[in-house]
Amino acid sequence: MKPIVVAVAVVLTAGCGQTTMSTPERDFGWKVYNTPGPMGLAGPGGPQGPSGPAGPPGPSGPQGPQGAAAVPPPPVVREVPKEIEAFSNVRFDLDKAEIKPEEREKIKAVAGFMQQNPKVEVGLAGHADPRGTNEHNRTLSDERTKAVSEALVEAGVPKDRIRTAGLASRNRNCMDNNEDCYAQNRRVEFYFRNQ
Repeated sequence: MKPIVVAVAVVLTAGCGQTTMSTPERDFGWKVYNTPGPMGLAGPGGPQGPSGPAGPPGPSGPQGPQGAAAVPPPPVVREVPKEIEAFSNVRFDLDKAEIKPEEREKIKAVAGFMQQNPKVEVGLAGHADPRGTNEHNRTLSDERTKAVSEALVEAGVPKDRIRTAGLASRNRNCMDNNEDCYAQNRRVEFYFRNQ
């Protein structure tokens, strides 16, 4: 601690020749300090104190601009080859599933098209005329598609590119009830799609 020096004033009383000691702190309420000396060397720093608690979260920032809307991918369009218009239905005799000799050229034409277009699948839809029970016609239409499918495989079409469906007497292509119309109903139709 630095010493506090209190200045003592000497007051001479004129005429009396007396000397009076006065204390400024007592007489005036003064506190008198001496000139401070030079600063000493700084002591070593103390260890770092612990981290204080985290402050409250700040307010949310402004919302950013809205992003662009997602664009859906374009739909995949599967084009049906125009050549299917040239393929006629394979017709069958009443209550029969055997392919008639004159119908085999139609199957060969389809097989040739399939070989030239290796990414095309063929669908075979079998039909029967409306006479007979639904169960009988369903079995008959299945047998007709099976016969055409086997003929296509024999002509070089891979079996995994052939799909079949027996539709009995549904989807008639002729609605008259006469023999000519019934003959048109007894058929296998060809459908195509890209794999």
